[in-house]
This record gives sequence, C-alpha cells and structure tokens, in this order.
Amino acid sequence: MAPPTTRPAAKPASKIAPILRLLSALRPLPRPPNPLLNSGFEPGALYRHITERNMTELASVLDTKTDEFGILHVRFLLAYQYQHRVIEAGERTLAIAVFNKRFTLSP
Repeated sequence: MAPPTTRPAAKPASKIAPILRLLSALRPLPRPPNPLLNSGFEPGALYRHITERNMTELASVLDTKTDEFGILHVRFLLAYQYQHRVIEAGERTLAIAVFNKRFTLSP
C-alpha cells in the first residue's frame, strides 16, 4: 500500500491579517508646516510700542509656543522706557496675533 500523501494543514484564517493590510496601506497624513518654525520671532529680537504718553514698551522675544488649542503664543520680557529710564516689567505671554497688533520690530 502506498503511503498516504500528506498535505500541509490549512492555516486558520487570521483575523489580524486584514487589519495589518489595512494599516500598511495607510500613509501618514500630510501635516501643515510648523508655524512656530516660520513665525519670524527669533529669540532676542526686540519689538517696541510707543504709547500715547510717549513712553516706549520694549519686548524682547524669548520663544514661541503653541497651546493645547493650537493658538500660537510669543513669550517675551517686557520693559518700559521713558526718557532715560528703563523699568523692567517681567515676563509676559501674548497670542502672536495680539502681539503683532501691539508691537513692531525695532529698527
């Protein structure tokens, strides 16, 4: 009698295989460019705002960050200059849109 032919056992259908095929077909979504890298606010840049009383607000940029809602902020040191005196007011943070409305780049 001839030996029975052995057939490889059929592999059970894997439930993971379709999921892996789907995941491998997915590509990462393209991200918009990081606005923090292109915000133009370099650390150390000096901005100013002249008030109605001829006092100058000086803002020295420390860094820029985005909050959990995606709003860009600039962190800066604020000082007031009046005549020959400069008074430091400490660190402040403003949304970049608000900062741009108030301060202009110092020449």
